[in-house]
Amino acid sequence: MAKSKTDLFLEMAFDYNRGSRNLSGIQILSRLKTGSIIQFGYDFAKHDRTPLVILTENNAQEFKGLNLHYILPDPILQIVSPFGMNACNNPRFSWQTVKYNPYIKKAFRIYKKNGVKNLRLLDCDYLKRIITASRKLNLQDLTALRSAIDAQLRQTNQNVGDFTNRA
Repeated sequence: MAKSKTDLFLEMAFDYNRGSRNLSGIQILSRLKTGSIIQFGYDFAKHDRTPLVILTENNAQEFKGLNLHYILPDPILQIVSPFGMNACNNPRFSWQTVKYNPYIKKAFRIYKKNGVKNLRLLDCDYLKRIITASRKLNLQDLTALRSAIDAQLRQTNQNVGDFTNRA
């Protein structure tokens, strides 16, 4: 399956494959704890089919936490920063930590584990780097990058078409 433009952007701009320390599958089951950042496919989704969640609780039937897709970058940095809420892999991070912040608590969600698939554990430092880097990009840079990616995809598709027509 062809990669999405987002995946191509992450690989090109942030050296995604080399720079991340993401884990998947069986490796993560023993490592999930309060403050872990996870991403997964969710079968019971109403709006977000691939939530990105920082856990406030992990029990036998469900994950509870903040879906970071519903929070802007600056508040996310406050949540994960050691000088803010220091949520990353912090066993004391909980609903009690965020319930008094009206903006952040709107992102609180509960996910049934039987609807979770393709669970990945994400590295907190990697998330911080991505957010910081994305704040440095302006609209012109993103437009130019998108145009370059579109041109490369068109060229690749044309080359593949030429190659398949030769046979």
